[in-house]
Formats: sequence, structure tokens, C-alpha cells
Amino acid sequence: MSTLIYILIITNGLIVLFFLQLVIYGIISYYYHWRGRKNVVYPQKDLPYITLVVPARSESRVIGATINHLMELNYPRDRYEILIVLDDKELVDRPLEETTHRMVELKQRFFNQLYQRPIIRSVSVPLNFNGDYPGRLLKNKVASSKPRALNWALRFIPANCDVVGFYDADSRPDKDVLRYISYYWKNGRPETFLFQGAVIQTRNFSEIELFNKLYALAQAITHEWFLPVLLRHLPFIGGTNFFISRRLLTESGGFNNRVVSEDLEFGCRVYLEKNIWPQFLPCVSTEQTPPDYRAYFIQRARWATGYVQVMEDMLQRQDNLFKRFYLFIMLVFYGILPWAVTQIVAGLTIGILLVSLLGLAHISSFLPQVLKQISLVMNVSYLLFTLYYFEYAKRKLYIPLKVVDWPQKIFNYLAICSLPLAAFLGTTPYTYGFILGLFSNSCPHWVKTPRTREN
Repeated sequence: MSTLIYILIITNGLIVLFFLQLVIYGIISYYYHWRGRKNVVYPQKDLPYITLVVPARSESRVIGATINHLMELNYPRDRYEILIVLDDKELVDRPLEETTHRMVELKQRFFNQLYQRPIIRSVSVPLNFNGDYPGRLLKNKVASSKPRALNWALRFIPANCDVVGFYDADSRPDKDVLRYISYYWKNGRPETFLFQGAVIQTRNFSEIELFNKLYALAQAITHEWFLPVLLRHLPFIGGTNFFISRRLLTESGGFNNRVVSEDLEFGCRVYLEKNIWPQFLPCVSTEQTPPDYRAYFIQRARWATGYVQVMEDMLQRQDNLFKRFYLFIMLVFYGILPWAVTQIVAGLTIGILLVSLLGLAHISSFLPQVLKQISLVMNVSYLLFTLYYFEYAKRKLYIPLKVVDWPQKIFNYLAICSLPLAAFLGTTPYTYGFILGLFSNSCPHWVKTPRTREN
């Protein structure tokens, strides 16, 4: 039993350190990043021309609202455009009237006529495009994937474009985001221009299952509090709400079509090859989160598999050994270690509870009194912290809750109280994806996250 006690002490100690790290990072992020938003003076002339790239396959349910939102950004209409990247495979699988192509065509016709210029453009990835940049057309069909679509889109970035931004098909960025980009462009260097903003997946909070509410809050906390400081240690690119100079993007050879996490791989590759590090963009983009546990499991397992692929790449590359070793250690510390510790602690907590409830053994009686008291304080602290962020997110409109009755409100708080079980199930897909990544060579393919109604 002493071995169990030592495991509990070590793992819970690590959880406490991660929790304190999150709180400290949140304070640092506020004072060094978020608080400075009000001091930004936007330039009024010589603004950069920005192309917003939105990959959208089977997104007819949300793409119209996304285009409407992007057309409301606070930026001169003659200094940016929207490039929607479609996929020819959707035309094969669905009737034209139900495709993303049709919805985009209607929006394109309306806004281009309104502004008397092609402010919205669309391209569709051919069935036989090989997926590389600049790539070539083959004689056979090629599986669809997001990096393949992005590399096809790079062929159509106009020569007068200064900055390329990337958003998912359900993104709703801060309406001032392009003004911030223009500020950083005027005060930075084009050859090193690379920014990543926070992505908050809470916009369909009222429409998702109980545990997914907690996962949405966890992701929101991570991006708002943790990401600004994480970017000082790891060149993390999240695939959406990120901006890069057109020159740097094309010189870097586009995206790797052979990995699942093409965004993270891109950030690490740019650092290794060009010694360029992404900076934090203090602008939030909201999105939907997976509506049920199955969709969550598939999404996060893929993320973990892609994470492992990037780690393996760090071992196999022939670049600077010190840089590769540093990135590998950071990937372990900020990815593998938190997953493993959370999985162990949550698993032990549930195991102890089940064994005690079944009467097989009263394991808690073997634990020192001080350890039980510390554990109680810790779990109460985590619960209160989660409740605090839930209320904070509602005030910040990250969770645009509709007017709900008391049963729905109680359901939301029950979700938060299910923290231990949710933590175990929340890390399970990462563990599965990690193991899968070690023993298989997963090829990227376009897996769509189910969409729901929005609040």
C-alpha cells in the first residue's frame, strides 16, 4: 500500500504544480498581453493587404454565417479578401444544392456585387491534386486532407498580398483582429511575421453533452491563460486564427501533407529552418466544440497522434541538434507529461472510489490523514476555479448563453461537478492517440467535426 501512497503523492504533486503554473501563466498573460490591447494605436494608411483563407469541406451549415461575420471585420474593404477553399469530392458525394460550393456561390455573388470587387473568392481542390506545394496533378484520385487543401489555396494567393490569415469554417474572430495585424505589420519585420491568437471553442455551449462542456471550458482556459506564455517556450501554431507574411509562408514550402498536425509541424519547422518564432496575437476567435463524447474522442485522438508524429520528426530530422532536442523536451513537458499525470490521477481517484463503494477494500483508510486533507482541498479548489471561469467566460461573452430555465442551469453546474470522471475520460483519447501514433503511420485525411445549432 505504501507504493500506492507514493504514486498518489507524486502524481497529485505534479497536478498541483500544473494548476499553479496555469494560474501564474494567467496572471502573466493578463499583464503582458491582454491588458495592453487598449494601448494599441491602429495605423490609418499604408495598411497591409490581407487574404483570409478558410478551408471548408461539407460546411454548408455554418459557412454562410462565417462569411457574414468575416465581412463585418473592422478593416477597409479594399485591403482584404476572403478565399474559401472547397473540395471537388463534395460535389461527387452530395447534390449541388446541399454543398458548401452552392452556399459560397450565393454569398460570393452578393458581396462581390455589393462592393464591386472580388472580395470573396473560392477555389476547389481537384480530385487528383497530390497535396504538396506547389504540387502537381496526378492520374489518380488523392485522399482529401486539410493541409492538401491549404497547399492548393496557396497557388491562388495574389501577388499584392502582404499577410495571409487562416480560419476554420466555423470561426468568429474578434472584429478588430485585422487592425491588430496592421499594427504589428507596421511595427515589425515582414520576413519574420508570424502570429497565433487564442481559439475559444464554446460558442455551442448550450447544445453539447455534459462532459463536453467541461472540455470546452478547459480548452478556453488553456488558450486564454496558458497559450500566451506557452508561445515563449514552444512554437505552437493552432491551425486557425493565425497570420503569416505571404513571403514567409511560400518560402517555407507550405504545409506538410504527410502529418496529421500540419499546424504544429509548421511552427516547429519554421523555427528549425528559419529561426523564426510565432508571437501571441491578443485577439480571440470563437468556434464550436465537438457536441458529444464520440466526436471529442475522434478529434483529440487525432491531435495526439499528430503530436507524436511531430515528436518523431524532431528525432529524425538533420537540423540543429540543440534546437531539435529543446523542442522535443518542450513537447514532452507541455504535452505528454500533463496527459499522463492527469490520466493516472483521475484513474486512481475513480479506482479508489469504486473499490471502496464495492466494499472490496477501504483504501482511503490506508491513506495518511494529511494526504486526505490535502486531496480534499485540492479537489475543492479545482471545482471552485472551474466555476469561477465558467462565470467569467459568460461575462466575456465566450459563452453566449441563451436564456435558460433552472433545469438547464442546474445541468450546466452538474457538468462542472463531474470534474474527476470528466478528467479521466477527457485524457483517454490523448492516451489512445499517443499509443496509436507510436505504432502506426497515420496519414492525414479530412475528418469533419459534427456541427450543432448555436446559442
